[in-house]
Amino acid sequence: MAAEQPESHSQWAASTQANMTRARSLARDVLDRLRQHEAADAANKKALEDSAKREKERVRAKVQSKVKANNQVISGSQKQMKEIEEAMVQAEGVHSRLTHERYARFACLKVCERRLELRQGRPARELFHDATQDALERERQVLNNARKELLQAQGEARRTLDELKAIRSDLSRETGSRRLAMHHDLATMRSTLVPVPMMSSSPSSSSAAPAHGCMGLSTSASAPSLVAGAEQHEAPSSTFGSANPQQQIQRSVLLVESVYALKRRSEHMIVKIREESRAATKRVAEALAKRTKELSDMKKQFEAHLADVEHTHAKAERALAVEEARVDPTAEDATQQERLEILRSAVRDLASSKENLTEDLRNKIAALDIDNSCRRCTPQMACEPKKLQPSASSPSLNFRATNGLMSMTAANKSFYTPSMASSSHMELADADSAASTATPAPRTHAKAGTFGGSSSLKAAAGLLMPSSPTAQGVSG
Repeated sequence: MAAEQPESHSQWAASTQANMTRARSLARDVLDRLRQHEAADAANKKALEDSAKREKERVRAKVQSKVKANNQVISGSQKQMKEIEEAMVQAEGVHSRLTHERYARFACLKVCERRLELRQGRPARELFHDATQDALERERQVLNNARKELLQAQGEARRTLDELKAIRSDLSRETGSRRLAMHHDLATMRSTLVPVPMMSSSPSSSSAAPAHGCMGLSTSASAPSLVAGAEQHEAPSSTFGSANPQQQIQRSVLLVESVYALKRRSEHMIVKIREESRAATKRVAEALAKRTKELSDMKKQFEAHLADVEHTHAKAERALAVEEARVDPTAEDATQQERLEILRSAVRDLASSKENLTEDLRNKIAALDIDNSCRRCTPQMACEPKKLQPSASSPSLNFRATNGLMSMTAANKSFYTPSMASSSHMELADADSAASTATPAPRTHAKAGTFGGSSSLKAAAGLLMPSSPTAQGVSG
């Protein structure tokens, strides 16, 4: 547009003054707008900073409350885990003591069963229910009941120990999860706000803002991103174990109390079982000692009676031989015949009585050997495998000592050893029992070559020679 030519000096001055006034007015308007925009930007910035500060305070308070709650749970769990570990040690100790006591009672039970098995091998005349048998059966019942109680208590200790291990594992896993959540929560507190360029509403403000060096945050639309980021960091704090730690702690407290109660019951049970077992074993030992003493005394009495009967039998045989030599076969004397019949009957009765006494003595010695074997029985002997019976393909080298014989030689020479009926597989395990109870005959009456073997075998066989050398000639 072409400028108009002023017509006068006054018109020129008025035109110049109007231009200057319009320029000043425009400059003032622009500066006012810039100041308004700067004030609005400052207000927006302050509002965003206040909102971010409030959000950080909210997140900090929330995180601190969670951290405090997690710390309380973790400290409680750690304290309870220490108590659980101590209770586990006590439970393992209780289980070990119960196991050792069960093993000890099992050894006593094996000895009792072995003694009962040995006494089943007694001869038929000695196989009756005596006080020793009753004491052994009572001991077996006491030991079986004790074994059942120990097994039940041992199973309870094992189950309690397994439950304690499972709870401790759960608490440890829960503690680790909460520690990890605490690290995630603390990371949200250390997060900072990321500055972004401010989006102004007018082109002039966008061009003027860099000139004034104004860097602003994003508008209020950026606030939800901060909240979303905080929630994203807080998400791991909710990923805990499925079990409630307070319930696990309460359950572990009850289990710990049950462990100490089980310990007290187990100690009382062990003391009671030991006392009952000791009393039962003492009764058995006293009964066996009384029975062996009774059998030993009876054995001595039988040996004395047997010696008297043998001596009388020998005298009667000699008298019978003398009377038979005096009798005249051609003469028929009724008195002499009656006298001979009386002597023959007396000799037969004495022989029968001697056989009965010998058989009864065999039975008494066999029962005494078995009871002595019972007294010498130990847990190691009771747990050893049984020996095989001797077969025809493997004859015994010590036939007389292990089986026993009562025989008559061709010259009617009698000797005594434990009978065949009294020997059994239990006696083979205790071969020296015969030698400990048999009474060997004096070696001065034995003829050379009459009995073979060494002196120990002769002692084990329990050889009994006739009471007088003259009896051999009469019996022959």
